Amino acid sequence: MVEIGLRLLKGPWATAALICLAALVVLFALAGQTLNAPFVYTAPR
Repeated sequence: MVEIGLRLLKGPWATAALICLAALVVLFALAGQTLNAPFVYTAPR
């Protein structure tokens, strides 16, 4: 796995892959917040 990662990082599209990963992380974080919001607000005190 590490060797494959190093080979990919040497490629010209390494920055594009990093940007895609960052975008996925942000999307998952936003989706988690929107999904958790109703449960947080409706949780019994």
